[in-house]
Amino acid sequence: MSASATLLNIAGSVALLLWAARMVRTGVDRAHGAWLRRFLQKAAATRIGAAAAGTVMAIGMQGSTAVALLMTGALASGLTTAPIGLSILLGADLGSALVVRILSLDLSLLIPVFMIAGVSTFMIGERRGVRQAGRIIIGIALMLLALRLLGEASQPLRDSQALPLVIRYLKDDPASAFIMAALLTWLMHSGVAAVLLLASLSATGIVPLELALVLLLGINFGSGVIATMLTRNLGRPASIVPVANLVIRGTLAVAGVVALQWIDVGPVLQEFSPATAVVSMHIAINAAVVIIGLPLVGPIIRMIETLSPAPPQTDAEGGLAEVAQATSLDPDRVDQPKPAIAGAVREILRMSDTVSIMLQGVIEAFANGDREAIEQIALLDDEVDLQHARIKLYVTEIGRHDISEDEARRCDELMRFCIRLEQVGDIMVKNLLALADKKRTNKLVFSKHGWRELRDLHERVSANLQLALNVLVSADLESARTLADEKQNVRQLEQASLNRHMERLRKGTVKSIESSEIHLDMIRDLVQINSLLTSVAYPILEHNGVPRRPAVSGNAVGGIGEPRS
Repeated sequence: MSASATLLNIAGSVALLLWAARMVRTGVDRAHGAWLRRFLQKAAATRIGAAAAGTVMAIGMQGSTAVALLMTGALASGLTTAPIGLSILLGADLGSALVVRILSLDLSLLIPVFMIAGVSTFMIGERRGVRQAGRIIIGIALMLLALRLLGEASQPLRDSQALPLVIRYLKDDPASAFIMAALLTWLMHSGVAAVLLLASLSATGIVPLELALVLLLGINFGSGVIATMLTRNLGRPASIVPVANLVIRGTLAVAGVVALQWIDVGPVLQEFSPATAVVSMHIAINAAVVIIGLPLVGPIIRMIETLSPAPPQTDAEGGLAEVAQATSLDPDRVDQPKPAIAGAVREILRMSDTVSIMLQGVIEAFANGDREAIEQIALLDDEVDLQHARIKLYVTEIGRHDISEDEARRCDELMRFCIRLEQVGDIMVKNLLALADKKRTNKLVFSKHGWRELRDLHERVSANLQLALNVLVSADLESARTLADEKQNVRQLEQASLNRHMERLRKGTVKSIESSEIHLDMIRDLVQINSLLTSVAYPILEHNGVPRRPAVSGNAVGGIGEPRS
């Protein structure tokens, strides 16, 4: 087989591995994304708990990058702190290493079993959760198949005449090997795939163990670069945490490369096969990062904040002078599109914090019926209206200057989302709080099952608010796809709740009959809020040439590669 054919087969195997990992990640996010976000918020109370939560989520989502995007969205909306966010990232990297260990096991006999089970589950299943389970199983089977193909495709490289020269050069120049591995990892956008590729090449004897360890350290550094690049345009502290993670990982990786020049780890690893040694060292490196990094979380965050201080806010005379007070909208930068747009994003995130507090307060108002709490939530809407007016004025002023087409589109996206957040606030105050007050005044009580359905719907909408913020600040296409699918998913929840409510009415459940009007109106308003939030995904999808999916009902099905939820 020619060298070009061999490289083509390797590239094809890696592409299948990346696609399969994406299938698993998408299936997990669609089926359990809301639960994972709630789990992240509840578990991340301490640094150790945050690291553990990050580890669990990385295993479930087949890598640390997806966890990093979720974490930065929570940071941007103020739901967690920078030290906790960094702890989550450190744990996620360890979880990613454990994923590599699981996939490196010889599970080839399970490929046909998983494929048959996954396709059968996907084709026969009617419920959304069952179909997504099928998607996950198919993705795992394809990952195992890709790994087997990767091992077979790399076999001819053992007979290559040019490869020993490349290997010899990289062994003599560890700095080049380190940089090459980091760059390859960033290009693949998957540390898991990069380590599995390295383990496969080591297993066939193509890459000697001493070089594999240097490449492994480069891969670990490159995996930190991925999250840093994806979040580089976010405001503080969301953009600082991935940088802090990169600083910790990079420092230890460079120190490891230097140490390998003086320490011979061969005798320690000689009892393992080359592939097992690579995977074991990968886990050990990430475990060391967690152990060493957790106590340093606070100092590292403070150091980076000191080295990259926030731009000073200065007042200016004129129509925008008031906007500068206690906001991220600097009127002196309105003629500089990039920093001005970044300031507008930060202010929208601040506005979303208020909306998020209101949304949580609404469900508590229904639960407790506290009149004072209802009035306090209503007062927050005045703050939302003020923020809305400030942002509109500022973004409009940005558009009056010389800006590019992309910057103009970005301003339009920010303006539209700002308007929708203000509309969400109005719905909560004018509709939902009025319903909560009516429930309190008339001393009505939801049925046990009805209240659970309303809380589940509310939690889904709250999770989608955080996902919408993540989409807004990162413009990540995959997150935009997931958010767009959430509109249909919530519609399905709405229909299921309505059907169960009607069944309770037919059975004569007294509490359901008495609270029926409020129950139905509350569902309507929550679905309307969700529709406003999910609309942020459509400009990103359209800009990337992804058509909107037509509205589907019930249990519509799609292709296995990209099934409808």
